[in-house]
Amino acid sequence: MKHANEHFKDTPALGVVRLIGASLMINAPHLVAYLNENLIPLSVANRYLLEVDCQKDDRIFKALGCPNPSGNYEVIGPEGIGRTGLLTYALWGTYSKKIGLFNNQLDFLREQKFNLTTSGDHPNDSLIATDMHQLGKALPELEKYEKVHCYFDHTLQGRALAKRLSAAIGDKMVDFSKLFEKDLSYHRYKVKAARNIEKFLESKKAGNQVKKL
Repeated sequence: MKHANEHFKDTPALGVVRLIGASLMINAPHLVAYLNENLIPLSVANRYLLEVDCQKDDRIFKALGCPNPSGNYEVIGPEGIGRTGLLTYALWGTYSKKIGLFNNQLDFLREQKFNLTTSGDHPNDSLIATDMHQLGKALPELEKYEKVHCYFDHTLQGRALAKRLSAAIGDKMVDFSKLFEKDLSYHRYKVKAARNIEKFLESKKAGNQVKKL
């Protein structure tokens, strides 16, 4: 059985799993390797995630737990993607002028290494909405911002979410999905997408530094 989001088409869908325990720091070697494979620094992961012990049927395994405002966790890792209960959209930040909008946790985490000031603060807020229901619930929050930077992927779900968002907030939406390449296998997709974002943001940063001189 595959995950409903095509972006994770090579990752099994776990459905609902039972949370057994959680640790504040990510130490398991296979989870660190998973983060490296997905181009997510351990420093970023430890800021947003926990290392959790989960049970699915008769299997007990360690995964990355993404805390959700519902009080449940989204669970991601080599074993697959699941949840400990119902999930809602997740908002990170304190209402800056701009917000980044994502439809999956991995793209959110990859981008966060560029979304920190030297003091560790977030210049822009971030919101994760994985489906139409979550996006609909999040629209009142998004309307508070001057600009919504949209990082939806090129799956059918991602394109549908972008269309819904554009219709709802119009010119407030800035589409960054062009940073993601289409029609790639999952592994090539995630690596190419992350490197495209890195090159774009590094060139933008270099341009800003030149202007300051």
